[in-house]
Amino acid sequence: MPDVSRRAAVALGLGTLGLTAVTIAANPGRVGASLSALAASFQPPAIPARSIFVGSVGQVFTAVSSAGSFPVTLASVDDLAPVVKPDDEDRFNLLFESKDPRFESGIYRISRTGVPMTELFVSPVNAEAKTRTLQALVNRQA
Repeated sequence: MPDVSRRAAVALGLGTLGLTAVTIAANPGRVGASLSALAASFQPPAIPARSIFVGSVGQVFTAVSSAGSFPVTLASVDDLAPVVKPDDEDRFNLLFESKDPRFESGIYRISRTGVPMTELFVSPVNAEAKTRTLQALVNRQA
């Protein structure tokens, strides 16, 4: 077994810490999104409710699945037709936007700082456009 001095171990640790700091400084958005996605994966998902999303229109969420992690912007929160009860907590449609062409239909964990993470089936509704519209429909009264 090689003999490693305390000084060599400290130097290696400081070097690793420095390399980590440089990586974070060079890619703050990517590292932050990865850490947010990792933290969200350990929490049980919240039951989707309109009030979770309604104050976040225009904000960026992270959508995570086995296909990858994607930034998505919440474009709108709409009532489902026929409107039985306006602004129903259990019946609504979410439209997100993404510029990532790799986004596929599937179950995603949707999260954003300060908003409970939810699990939704999300699918592209205009796969040919440069900015893709993604739909998540919630109808818990059906």
